Amino acid sequence: MNRGMSPKDSVILGSVPRVHLLPPEVEAKQRSRALRRYLLLGLVGVIAILVIGVGIATLGLLTSNSALAAEHARTAGLAVEQGKYGKVLSVQNQVSDIGAARILGTTSEIDWQAYVADLQKTLPANTTVLSLHAVLASVGATAAETPLQGPRIATLTISADSPKASVSDWLDALARLKGFVDATPGSVQLNAATGRYTVQVEMHINKDALANRFLKGTK
Repeated sequence: MNRGMSPKDSVILGSVPRVHLLPPEVEAKQRSRALRRYLLLGLVGVIAILVIGVGIATLGLLTSNSALAAEHARTAGLAVEQGKYGKVLSVQNQVSDIGAARILGTTSEIDWQAYVADLQKTLPANTTVLSLHAVLASVGATAAETPLQGPRIATLTISADSPKASVSDWLDALARLKGFVDATPGSVQLNAATGRYTVQVEMHINKDALANRFLKGTK
C-alpha cells in the first residue's frame, strides 16, 4: 500500500465494491412511493373496519326492527282476542255491579216476616198483636237522641190485646229478640165491652236485627 494514500482512497481487500449511481432525487421518490403505499394500506384497513362496523350495526338494527314488528303483531293479536271476549267481560262487570248494588241496597234490610214471627213467640198467654209500626232511623244514624236509650236502627210501636194491664212479663220476654236494645210501656186502655186491655209498647232494635242475606257466605 502506498503510504501517501489517504484512508478515504484505501481499498478493503475481500469486499464487493459498490457504487451509488442513482441521484438523490430518485431515492427520495422511492421512499415517497413506499410511504404512500403504507398510507394507502392503512386507509384501506380503516375503511374495511368502518364497513364491518356499519354492517354489524345494520344487522343489529334489522334484528331489533324484526323483534319490534313481531311484538306489535303479538299485541295486535291479543287485542283481537280480547275483543272477542268483550261481551263476556261486560256481562261479568254488570253482574259484579248488580251484586254490589244489591248488597248496598239491603244494608238496612230487616226480614220483618221472620222478626214478627219471633216477636209473637214472646207474647204472654191469650195476648195477640193488633198492630206493629216500624220507623227506621236515617242511614248512618244509630245514636239515641233520648238519654238512657241505646243505639238503634229502628223503633217499633207495638199494640197488643192483653187480658191484663201489666206488660212487665212481656218486656222481659222481648229482651230475647235479636237486636233488642230496650223497650218501654206506653198507653194502656181498657175495653169495657170485653174487659181486656189494649197495651202499647215501644221497642228499639239495633243492627243485629239486620238480615244481611246477601252478605252471608262472603268474606
